Amino acid sequence: MKDRPMRVRGTLLSVLCATLLLGACATTPQSQPSASPAVDPKAVETAMHQADQALAKGDFSTARKGYRRVLAVAPGTAGAQLGLGEVELAAGDPRQALDHFNSVSAADAGLRPGALQGQGLALIRLGRPEAAMPVLKEAVTIDPGLWRAWNALGSLEDSRGNWAAADEAYQRALAIKPDAALVLNNMGVSQLMRRDFVGAEQTFAKALAADPDLDEAADNLRVAQAWQGRYQDALRGADGEALPQRLNDVGYVAMLRGDLDIAETLFLQAISASPTYHKLAHQNLQQVEHLKSRGAVPTPAAFE
Repeated sequence: MKDRPMRVRGTLLSVLCATLLLGACATTPQSQPSASPAVDPKAVETAMHQADQALAKGDFSTARKGYRRVLAVAPGTAGAQLGLGEVELAAGDPRQALDHFNSVSAADAGLRPGALQGQGLALIRLGRPEAAMPVLKEAVTIDPGLWRAWNALGSLEDSRGNWAAADEAYQRALAIKPDAALVLNNMGVSQLMRRDFVGAEQTFAKALAADPDLDEAADNLRVAQAWQGRYQDALRGADGEALPQRLNDVGYVAMLRGDLDIAETLFLQAISASPTYHKLAHQNLQQVEHLKSRGAVPTPAAFE
């Protein structure tokens, strides 16, 4: 199952920052249902299994209904609460997810590590990274096998510029799940932030080998190529609706690299290729024209 964060289409650099992927539910909650004597435990167990399967397949609507049915007859089933937390997290409601994870971590010691992992991921999406860090660290201390928690810790360490700690976290995640394209994408973004564009390109290629449908890794691969001055490689394959945005993005990197003539050409092409008014390309064109009029060249930097 893939987790698709909302992709922010501002400047190219904001797009990169938006593609740090944290992961959705990679495992389904496992706990014995706690049913009242009047409830058939086997029926509750079957309903839990069906909801878990729906969650694993990404069928969030069916999973949500299943977990709620379990809780309606067996309110003490912590696994159903954990499952609902994963459903809401993947469905884009971190606040609701956090409520479910909180209730599990306080009530079920066996499920506490997974609930802590969920709490940390939800807190990050709520814009509370400082609160997420200790929660995620506690999660991996109790259960070092939580690859999503390690992945999230890597992204948090990246945001602080703690490269060694970020590398360690990503390696811990990959040791658990070697084919995790989400982790590889985040590692590549980390390398972009350090201006290791060649290494980043190689890492994004590995992410795409693991998951050819991971659009964020494909976008970031082209960014890594553009930062190496390989603009034609970065534009290869772009056509139709994707072409104007790609031209603008690659032009933005060219502008940051100081290739102002190339950037100007790409922005003009983006404007021409766009069927509607391309606000970002117009703004970037004005910026590059201003730089050229002043004879100024921006200092290249992967992130500002």
